[in-house]
Amino acid sequence: MRSRCVLVETGPKVHAGAAWPDGSIHLVQGDSSLALNSTIRALAQRGPGIIVAASQTSAALRAALALDRIENVHIVDCVTALTAARPPSDSATTYLESPNLLEAMALRAQAQMARGGRWLVVDCLSSLADHNGLEAVAEWTHTMVNQLRSRDITGAMVFNSATGEGLESALAHHFDGVARLPDPGLAGPVRPAGPDPR
Repeated sequence: MRSRCVLVETGPKVHAGAAWPDGSIHLVQGDSSLALNSTIRALAQRGPGIIVAASQTSAALRAALALDRIENVHIVDCVTALTAARPPSDSATTYLESPNLLEAMALRAQAQMARGGRWLVVDCLSSLADHNGLEAVAEWTHTMVNQLRSRDITGAMVFNSATGEGLESALAHHFDGVARLPDPGLAGPVRPAGPDPR
């Protein structure tokens, strides 16, 4: 069964990246939807960013980002081609044919880093491991973390706690820390991403 990461928010707002120093790189564990939303919100305050989308389309991400008025994000989309949907013309999105193209993903993300990206989020390592296997994703993660460090770019790589038991033990040593988010089952109902209605 493939893991699915959808941009939603549950319970209280958790800003996984709020306290991260510039240039730090974290593995973010939790319900991937909550982890992704919280991490992007926190890192977007740093300026232009990059999202490597391996579990949902750039169109879905853009819709969620628009709700939070987050702009200036380049998305490396590895999912739209799998849906057989015609990708929209968008200069802020690079489309790849599959999440299996790890090297192409890294090259496209590195090109955006060179153009001034200040942060990078990978959505999500669980999906990449489903498509490529843990060993290949561990090697890819090592390369990406080194690229982020060499450019002093803040980064986060999200994984789903329900499917990522082996991921943390295989990958945690590459990161400055592991941000653990609460179980959304304990936090309350799921609602679409966007401003808190309270």
